[in-house]
Amino acid sequence: MDKYRMLDNKLIWHPDILNKWRNKEIFFPLHLDIGATSDCNFRCIHCFYNYLSHKHRNLPRELLINLMKDISSVGVRSIFFASQGEPLKNPATPEAISVASKSGIDVALSSNGSLFYHEISKEILPFLKWVRISVLAASKNLYCRLHGTTEDTWKQTFKNLEDMVKVKRDLKLKTTLGVQTCLLPENCDDIEALAIHVKNIGFDYITFRPISNHPKNTYHVKEDLLVKFKENLQKAEQIIDNKFNVFIRWNLYQEEKTYSQCLGLPFIAFVNADGGVYTCGCHLDESEYCYGNLYEQSFSEIWLSKKRMELTKKASETPDFRQCDIICRHHAINKFLWEYSKEPEHVNFI
Repeated sequence: MDKYRMLDNKLIWHPDILNKWRNKEIFFPLHLDIGATSDCNFRCIHCFYNYLSHKHRNLPRELLINLMKDISSVGVRSIFFASQGEPLKNPATPEAISVASKSGIDVALSSNGSLFYHEISKEILPFLKWVRISVLAASKNLYCRLHGTTEDTWKQTFKNLEDMVKVKRDLKLKTTLGVQTCLLPENCDDIEALAIHVKNIGFDYITFRPISNHPKNTYHVKEDLLVKFKENLQKAEQIIDNKFNVFIRWNLYQEEKTYSQCLGLPFIAFVNADGGVYTCGCHLDESEYCYGNLYEQSFSEIWLSKKRMELTKKASETPDFRQCDIICRHHAINKFLWEYSKEPEHVNFI
């Protein structure tokens, strides 16, 4: 059972925002992806943002903290530290997590785990609803090759995962700890061993998914690895129990876009390490998809601006689905909204 609804959306639990959308009222996004940095200490061969070269850009502490305070005051309900780089490469990220959480925002973090030292775990896990660590393999040589890192980093990362579990238990936290593994032609034989290893460490789940092929990247996977690796993935599913889950995105290559507009744009926005606020994660660093910049305006000013509203309308009505991530953040929302927007006759006869 997908108790996190990882494979779907949760919009039906936000009827106030849905009503505003339906009535064409202005509202602030429910969720933001926060790119606190575009810098990364790994060079994973499959990274969606390799084409942007992982520039050494950090959002400054003052800007990042002010952003947390601003978005909490206008009703943003969740944020996810992720995007182009490793969030913990920005020294202001832990404080920003704390400020946001104390302001009433639900906070999550995606990380490669290498900088998630014991002291960092104690500092930020109490303020995180969930953490997702990207791990491509359990075995040393394969891990180092796929992540573009060293044996020492491999050792440190898995030690950090063990420490995260210890901190969670010692502090009696409810923070959900998960691992995400992208399927590559190179890691087929490591799937079951990795799942078992993650379970033995004490994490709550592991999820397997295809990679997102950005057209500007040189590394692409054209075959359906969900089919090719089916037997190995099914073996991984056999270790599910009441304390550990395995999520496999079986439906991804079968999903078709039954909608012609990207209706979900007002519900999610993306803050980039250059200070820009963007329509979606597929168009970071592209000025034509940038609502405005936090170095010039506050988030709330950007969101209420005429430029943002016009760009949302334009991007929604004329989307280029060829650029979309295979796990587009808006896809499940779009499917729901497309149906929700077409009210049937005699709707009260439920």
